[in-house]
Amino acid sequence: MSFESCPIAIVAAPAERLWTLLTNPSGWDDVFDLREIRANLPGSAAVGQTIYAKTGPWLFPLKVELCITDIDATNFRLGLRVKLPLRIHVNEEIKVAMLDAATCRVSYNCGFHLPSGWRGAVVGLLLRIKGRDAGPLDSLMRLKRAAEQSRALEVV
Repeated sequence: MSFESCPIAIVAAPAERLWTLLTNPSGWDDVFDLREIRANLPGSAAVGQTIYAKTGPWLFPLKVELCITDIDATNFRLGLRVKLPLRIHVNEEIKVAMLDAATCRVSYNCGFHLPSGWRGAVVGLLLRIKGRDAGPLDSLMRLKRAAEQSRALEVV
């Protein structure tokens, strides 16, 4: 079972600021619902780099593995392959498009691939209850907030 989620947001920040947030995996805990972040390669995002983190409730943390599959700095595009518990895989593409010097549009495209059999049926049911776009939309809104808050700090 597979499905797509593709939320889009307009962000009151330059595209370069979002790109800086996206290409700094050690700072993703300020941007996404991730904690205890570590990477197999230190430094800025690089193709082949794998980031290991935890997400979800503190009492029941879920291990997440994010592998960077594509980086296009010219077009502000980042590709990720995400492995979640219960054999859920997500192919993500985050694209940032400059609208003007202080505003950009962010597209957060997620292709979910659920396991076959009873695990996939249970996960699919849980996602329908929560809303299939809830996770990607939450990540996009966190990214938007982080970019706009860093803009407010620069102004002060």
